[in-house]
Amino acid sequence: MSPFKKIIWLCLLGILLCSSSASARVVWRRSVEPWSRFRSQTVRSEKTPPVWQEGKIYVVSSRGRYDVFNADSGRRQVKAKLKYRASSGLLVAEGKVVFGSDTGELVCLEAPTGKVLWTYVLKIIDISPPILAGDLVIFQTGLDAVTAVNKTTGEWVWTYQHHRLSDIAVRGISAPLADDQFVYVGTSDGYLLALRAQDGGLAWKKQLFSKGNFRDIDADLSTDGSALFISNFYGETAAVSRKSGEKLWDFQAGGLAQPVLEGDKLYVAARDGRVLALAKDTGLQLWETKLEPPNKMTPADRLLTPARYQQWLVVPNLQGKIFFLDPATGKLEKTKHLFHPISVALQAGDNGLYLLTNKGIIYQLRY
Repeated sequence: MSPFKKIIWLCLLGILLCSSSASARVVWRRSVEPWSRFRSQTVRSEKTPPVWQEGKIYVVSSRGRYDVFNADSGRRQVKAKLKYRASSGLLVAEGKVVFGSDTGELVCLEAPTGKVLWTYVLKIIDISPPILAGDLVIFQTGLDAVTAVNKTTGEWVWTYQHHRLSDIAVRGISAPLADDQFVYVGTSDGYLLALRAQDGGLAWKKQLFSKGNFRDIDADLSTDGSALFISNFYGETAAVSRKSGEKLWDFQAGGLAQPVLEGDKLYVAARDGRVLALAKDTGLQLWETKLEPPNKMTPADRLLTPARYQQWLVVPNLQGKIFFLDPATGKLEKTKHLFHPISVALQAGDNGLYLLTNKGIIYQLRY
């Protein structure tokens, strides 16, 4: 080969190496359960995001499989077949995994083995992601009832029932959020509740959203310690005082995705295909990016909760598209398409992004 051709080949190789290092790549993929070409992606889609914690990925599938993977290598460390199918987000804490099942139980597993430690039986299948508050596991149901059970035994401790103004609601329930004093809960008719953690008594309630028929607070709440940031299904986001519930500001963008707080910015993935950055103290818009034109939005284009990973703001949609944005300007830098629909938010870990598709396959993506 002539020296000139060698130089050309070396230049091409350098370009390929540089481009591959700057693009999202699949590091590993694993099937959470026995894979089937004929598995429906809609009838039993995944409802529980994977949880990254201390170098491990925890998964409970919609078909009753419990798996723990090494986050870096993808090696399966724990595998168990359950009679419970997950229908809520996971709580992974203190060596336990807690989730709601689609047959109406709150289930607590021993994390290292998948052994069932206790169950709390309900009469409703719509259960929010549970949270841990001191000695209590607290969750909300689709009937706007907030319940606390003992984290060790699963025994009932208290229940608060919110009497909503309307029976019109969207299926989706935000997780409670707790501090040392209160448990904060968004309801299906646009109210924010502050309950006393020790006994479930009502400290205060505020109606934050009153527009439209669907006022549901379905997205999880975010907080910076002094304020709470809340989105509702109709398409609004508000900041309220954590102490009193008084509204500090509101903005006409929101939906089913949780607003994500980082520093002095609040990132919102709106139901109309926009991604926005707002100043957390004032609600002023810093930038806006339209990932999908509103007139061309379909249900499959709905955006899921954003995540911060390395130098990007990462926003997936239900089709399995993953958009990488510059968090300072909102500029769309890259798009990765898995070509597998997803229905749950991705997780960002130390060394990658983790996604669970509706085919029951978990991916690690890395830049």
